[in-house]
Amino acid sequence: MKSVVVRYIEKNPRLDPYKKFVDLVNEVTTPYCIFCADDDFLHLPFLERAIRFLDSNPSYGVVQGNTISFSIQRGRINWRDTYNPITISDMLPSSRLQKHFRNYVPTQYAMHRTANLKRAYKELVGLVTGPVDFKELAISGIAVAQGKLKFLPLLCNLRDAETLRIYRLPKYSLRFTNASYPIGYKEFRASISKFLEFPLNEANKIVDQSMAVIMRRFRRRRFLQRVLSLLPRPFRLFSINVYRRLFIPWNKEVPKRYKILAHIFELDQQ
Repeated sequence: MKSVVVRYIEKNPRLDPYKKFVDLVNEVTTPYCIFCADDDFLHLPFLERAIRFLDSNPSYGVVQGNTISFSIQRGRINWRDTYNPITISDMLPSSRLQKHFRNYVPTQYAMHRTANLKRAYKELVGLVTGPVDFKELAISGIAVAQGKLKFLPLLCNLRDAETLRIYRLPKYSLRFTNASYPIGYKEFRASISKFLEFPLNEANKIVDQSMAVIMRRFRRRRFLQRVLSLLPRPFRLFSINVYRRLFIPWNKEVPKRYKILAHIFELDQQ
């Protein structure tokens, strides 16, 4: 196989994230592209395997790998898997969208076919973000509607997570059963529907059904947020820490397949 040539394009970190994404993807001239955030370490061996896979499988448009969050504290490194992506190989775009939203993992930092990603980011014009990030969901939804998604069980990137982020949760539940939609939803739905190869009314129903699955997660988070907000601050922080230790624990031993973590730790200690 020919060696992989990587062109690195950097943007001002102070720019709006989605403006950066749009500018970057419009500058890409290679067949494939992948984003790397300023707190990420991209694992280059993944690029070679992902490119090889996309070269050999034209029906696939996205390749994801493992993303590891790590934190160096008190002279040791802790880590955990950030996402649990799956392969989505359904033939119909509508089936891929529904399966993707049932097992939602953002594809923003996966490897994409550049042409597909340019079409997806073109749809961001006019979309808004709020309690629900329609832009992120549109990019992921359009990506899987245009092509299959492959999960390679390889390390793709490492994310520096010195402090865990508490995401803003939605203040309301979306309703898809009547004409009362929150601001931005109709535009978001239209941006995905056009890629589903169905009549518009049927495509809209498929997007509504897929989003209903996403919103069930948001409603659970909203309920948890409300319960926590009733607790005094010390008890709220204690409850959050207990939850994290029980359900999203950090690993202390670094397995051989993630030996790059040990290398990062050594650099940090120097």
